Amino acid sequence: MVPMVPTAREAIRVHVVYQQSDNLQRAPVVLMDAHWTLNTPTPRFELFKYMSSVHQWKIRNLDPKVDETLLYELFVQFAPVKSIRLPKDKVLRRHQGYGFVEFFNVKDCEYVLNICSGLSLYDKVLRVKKLLGGQTDAPEIDEDIGPVVYVGNLDKLVDSGSISATFANFGTFRKPPQVVSGEKSNHAFLYYTDFESSDEAIKEMNGKIIMNRPIKMDYAYKKDSKEKHGDRTERLLYEKARENNFELEQLKKR
Repeated sequence: MVPMVPTAREAIRVHVVYQQSDNLQRAPVVLMDAHWTLNTPTPRFELFKYMSSVHQWKIRNLDPKVDETLLYELFVQFAPVKSIRLPKDKVLRRHQGYGFVEFFNVKDCEYVLNICSGLSLYDKVLRVKKLLGGQTDAPEIDEDIGPVVYVGNLDKLVDSGSISATFANFGTFRKPPQVVSGEKSNHAFLYYTDFESSDEAIKEMNGKIIMNRPIKMDYAYKKDSKEKHGDRTERLLYEKARENNFELEQLKKR
């Protein structure tokens, strides 16, 4: 017999009690700040075979106090969670108010999406959107300090896998490339770990043919700005941030 999943409020109460009585005596994860507006019992939980494709949400309007652990402990109560990612500012090391929760299959993704409608964390209503496969939430670009390269006029068949394979020759990525679907063509954003790699990629590939289309490459515009990534100030800030992160990693190893 497949058990009923408790209401959201019951789930939080049961989860906190479980954490407090954990044999490992871990510190309880405080989820009581999470306010649920859902009061009716949730649908029956069903077990589905794991699928290899990516099925994830984009979550916006996150409070600064929300972290990966809280999100994981919250959503794993309803379905297996494959990964959680909160893109962080490279200098301040704080998330930017949005993140990604990935599930193992589309049915789990839809199931949790339905029962979490109206959820608020720390008095902020979460805005969620389901992303499938290689899709990303189109125009919104991370506010990272660092190389962000725009690749335009891509064929509709180009996906993140082929983009990664093509441009990985110029350097390593600090996060996977994003491919955005348009009506007549796709475009992509590349996130290299250093400006030397991004400079070389733009120099060598701008105007080159990919799948019978000449691509356009340049540094992407910064969010809510008419300025592009790659200016002298950003390069200095990014290099300093990389040095600081390296020093922190060395201290951790001592």
